[in-house]
Parts: sequence; C-alpha cells; structure tokens
Amino acid sequence: MLISPLMGPILGIGLAAGTNDFQLLKKSMTNLGIMIVIGIVISALYFLVIPIPEINVELRDRTQATLLAIGVAFVGGAAGIIAGSRRQKSNVVPGVAIATALMPPLCTVGFGLATLRWEFFFGALYLFFINSVFIALPTFLYIRYLKFPMKQVMDAAKERRIRWQIGIFLLITMVPSAFIFVNVLQTNFFERDTKQFILAIEQSLEDRNTTLIDYKIDTTASRPSSRLH
Repeated sequence: MLISPLMGPILGIGLAAGTNDFQLLKKSMTNLGIMIVIGIVISALYFLVIPIPEINVELRDRTQATLLAIGVAFVGGAAGIIAGSRRQKSNVVPGVAIATALMPPLCTVGFGLATLRWEFFFGALYLFFINSVFIALPTFLYIRYLKFPMKQVMDAAKERRIRWQIGIFLLITMVPSAFIFVNVLQTNFFERDTKQFILAIEQSLEDRNTTLIDYKIDTTASRPSSRLH
C-alpha cells in the first residue's frame, strides 16, 4: 500500500482529461485496468490459500462507499497532484495512497471473489471505483486551474458538453453513496438510542431484583428492532 501501483494511472487519467491528451488517457486507463486485474487476482489467490476464520471489521468497512469516503478520496487526490507538481518531491504521495485506501477495497474485492460473497465483491468494487473517480477529479480541476497547455484544442460548444457529461457522471456516482451514508447514520443513531434505552431498563430493574440477561439489536430488517430477554 505504501507503493501503490494504482496512484500513477489514476492521476494520469486526471492529467489526461485536464489537458485533452487522449493518448495519455488511453495509456493510463490501460495501465489502471492491468493493475486492477493483478490486484484482484493476487488477493483472490491469497484468500483461497489462506482463508480467514471469520470476517473482520476491516473487510466489512470496505464494502460501503459513503460521503466520508468521497471526501477522503478528494482530499487525497488533491494532495497527490500538488505534491507531484512540486519541484521538490516529498513523501506525501505514499500517505495519499494510504489515506484514500485504494488497495484495501481492491483486496476486499478479491476476498469476495474467492469466497463467492458477492456483497463484498460489488460493495468493495464500488468503493474502489468512487475513490478512483474522486482522486482523479482534483487532478483534473488543478490542471485546468493552472491552465496547462492543451494537447488538443476543442471548440467551446464541445468543451461545455464534456463539462456537463462530467458533472452528470459525478452526480450519478455520488447519489448511491449519499443514500448509503444516510442509512449508516440512521443505523448508528438507532443503535445509540437503543443502548441508552437498554441502560435505562437495567437501572430500573435493579430495585426489583430482576436482571436483564440478554438483548439483541437487529439492524438487518427493513425496520430496525431490538429484542430483550
């Protein structure tokens, strides 16, 4: 993850889009595709050879793309292109690779493929995709802001059309993550309120020589519920 082979092609896509360099865009997308396939295959082979006894939090956290993930990816991409455009290089780029978490969701995709857990496969793949998009986006904006020379000059009407297409694409990308983020917030609030309610019940039962043995919070149903025993 410290030497992420994915950062270069993703930043290259943003640079190519910002300078209308379609040759670089083709090369960057080809390299990114190769790196993605290699990452998934190696990850899947690892989980086939060394299966994990139980699914941990690290895997589950890489199956949902939220607005927080978008923010982290955007800031990470901005830090990456700014560091890469400076004369004196720094170690910010490896930090960006970690912060935007490109490799963990890709490894989770491999886990989903190896175990045929498609919720992990598609969830992590979407997280990787949205991270990639919002790493490339600040590169594109930064290049346009600095007015880098264009490889191919487009007419104003075509450029406006491309801007609209990019905006619609980003909106389509963000909408599902917004719904997921709201759902995660609602679930967290429900669990917090439920635990406070359980604590109040336990305190009220202390004077009655009654003990609450067990309780279960179900957040998988259409309506979250809790059961007491």
